[in-house]
Amino acid sequence: MREQSGDTMLYMSSAALKASYEAAKMTGKALLDRDTAMALECHNRSADRTHGWTAARQQAQTQVAVQVVMPTPEERAERTAEHRKLDEIAKRLKELSLEMK
Repeated sequence: MREQSGDTMLYMSSAALKASYEAAKMTGKALLDRDTAMALECHNRSADRTHGWTAARQQAQTQVAVQVVMPTPEERAERTAEHRKLDEIAKRLKELSLEMK
């Protein structure tokens, strides 16, 4: 059943695609013909159900609230001091590795 379902979706999508190609070639007057307009509407609904366009647009948008804790000036100063110490350590290690070569 799953395989048939997938095949049906593929073939319905293919039929809607073919109909849309044909419609794109038509004149505006031809598209206003009642039978043509009704047939295109049916193909459009079939494509919509197959691809889930309307369903995707109607899904509730998820709201996400994010709280970001910003560091205080004291915490920033502490971090800056730590980064300077780490930079100095990295510099010394680099100098040592160059001396050993």
